[in-house]
Amino acid sequence: MATKSGNDSAKSGSERTGGQGSHGRKGGKGAASRGNSGLRTAPGGGRVGTGIAWALVGLVVVAVAVLVVVKITKSPSSSGFGLAPQSVVQPITSVPTSVLDQVGLGSPSNVSSPMVLSAPPVTYHGLPAIFYFGAEYCPYCAAERWPLAIALSRFGTFSKLGLMKSSSTDSFPSTNTLSFHGSSYKSKYISFLPVESQDRNHKNLDAPNVQELRLVAKYDAAPYVPNASPGNGPIPFIDFGGNAMLSGASYTPQVLTGQSWQHIAALVSLPGSDVAQNVDATANFLIGAICLATNNQPASVCSDSIITKAESTIQSTTPSSNANATS
Repeated sequence: MATKSGNDSAKSGSERTGGQGSHGRKGGKGAASRGNSGLRTAPGGGRVGTGIAWALVGLVVVAVAVLVVVKITKSPSSSGFGLAPQSVVQPITSVPTSVLDQVGLGSPSNVSSPMVLSAPPVTYHGLPAIFYFGAEYCPYCAAERWPLAIALSRFGTFSKLGLMKSSSTDSFPSTNTLSFHGSSYKSKYISFLPVESQDRNHKNLDAPNVQELRLVAKYDAAPYVPNASPGNGPIPFIDFGGNAMLSGASYTPQVLTGQSWQHIAALVSLPGSDVAQNVDATANFLIGAICLATNNQPASVCSDSIITKAESTIQSTTPSSNANATS
């Protein structure tokens, strides 16, 4: 399998072409490869459309021991709202550790944990790969991008994050969010491989490659996701280097209803706000999942007591303990 050339610090772009789906996935070509993934379903998630469902069913194969990511292709966005301004990016990428610690892990009835995974390593440029699969129209993806951006910013640096709204005709219409399409990310600890499969108008955007489709088909389905068939699991779907995975949003997008981009970005640093209680708690779980993938590096992030607690919760969350989760 060909690998993408580049320097040692992982550099990820989320600009891929092709794809299709209804509330979820798309067929096409793209750029990431992974090992096994197990996951815990969250309060909700989008679903895959018919075209990609058939593509995914046909691609379920035995996982390779170690999978390496291949080249990413790029396409322009057709429905973006421009780049996120510093008034949004700065507070989201620099939430104080003291605030995250004060929020903790939230309530299990409101915030879901990723699920532990015993799988072959998933790497890119020799680093653990964090693979995100979503779509810009999806309100559940809209909710999950905020805490994912917070979590990833503990390990590296974003540039060119976009502004986005979920579909105006879906549940939780026009939820304000970010987009990973067209963004880049640098880290010496991890690589970030995002796929935004469709824009908010359901037009094809980033396309997953064959290896990514295999991963999604195998692990965003039963028994990892109760009652989900291959190609019909929830989105967003996130794999954390083969160590943990998540399917669906960790909290309800209703928390963000009526909030502007700038307001959300400000509220994440106010631990008593509903936004912080959901977004920051989710971010702590996602940080814990990433720490599992990095062997707890950097220690300055992963040794935090809240993060070690998040890791313990993830490691005790299995398909059987997730049997009653909704999607």
